[in-house]
Amino acid sequence: MRIFRGRRAGKRGRSLHVALPALAVAVLVFATQAIVTRSDQTRISPEDQQRISLAAAAGVPSAAAEGNKDFFLLDALWTNAHIKYGNILGDTGVVVPYLTPAGYNPSTNADWIGVYDQAGNRVYWDYVCPNSPTRCKSFGAAAIALGSSVSSKETYDIRYIDGVTDTAILATIKFVVPW
Repeated sequence: MRIFRGRRAGKRGRSLHVALPALAVAVLVFATQAIVTRSDQTRISPEDQQRISLAAAAGVPSAAAEGNKDFFLLDALWTNAHIKYGNILGDTGVVVPYLTPAGYNPSTNADWIGVYDQAGNRVYWDYVCPNSPTRCKSFGAAAIALGSSVSSKETYDIRYIDGVTDTAILATIKFVVPW
């Protein structure tokens, strides 16, 4: 403890005595943050975990388009909600829950969902997020107005279409009109 007794040496000794442990702690914290950041990048995020659980519960492999495991249509539900769009004045339609890659905004690419008859003709369509692009998320439900443009008990294909190409089918699911 001779270092602490001298006037000049004491000041330097104390500074060095305090600075070295502080520097060692800073290096340890920095290294720990780097390791945690790397492990977080390989770990599945809670949002992705929720997407995987929802997809598994809905039997998603049949809803994803062939070769595509990032875009899913979970179901198609008939609704009597007031959906009025374009020249469709009826108050019925279909609600289609969807999942896209985490962080993806369907509005950015103007993605849309179309309803097709068994001959492949489009009956009607609407954007995935037509009214609130800033609140559009990688998961949600799109409402497609159908009114009287579908027939009772008929089967239709509902397709999630990439808005950039307007032809790439990213997901598809069958829908039977319930009435």
